[in-house]
Amino acid sequence: MANGKYTQQTAEQRHELVRQIASALGADWTYRNPSTDGTLAHWAEIVHQDGYSLSVTSQYPTYALHILGNFPKDHHFGYQ
Repeated sequence: MANGKYTQQTAEQRHELVRQIASALGADWTYRNPSTDGTLAHWAEIVHQDGYSLSVTSQYPTYALHILGNFPKDHHFGYQ
C-alpha cells in the first residue's frame, strides 16, 4: 500500500533493511528484534556495543521511516 510518497513496508522488509544498515555500520553495531514473543516487532533496533542504539519504524498514515536515537547523556559524536 502506498500513500503517494512512501510505500508501506512489511515487518519483514523493515527488519531486513535494519539488518543491512547494521551490517553497513560495522562490527560494533548489531541488529536486534525487540519482540519478546518470537514474532517481528513493529520496530527494529540497531545496538552499538557501547550501549547506544537506533530504533527504526514506520507508521500510518505516512509510512515514512522514523529513526530514533538512544544515547548516553553528554555523549558527543565527532564529525568525520
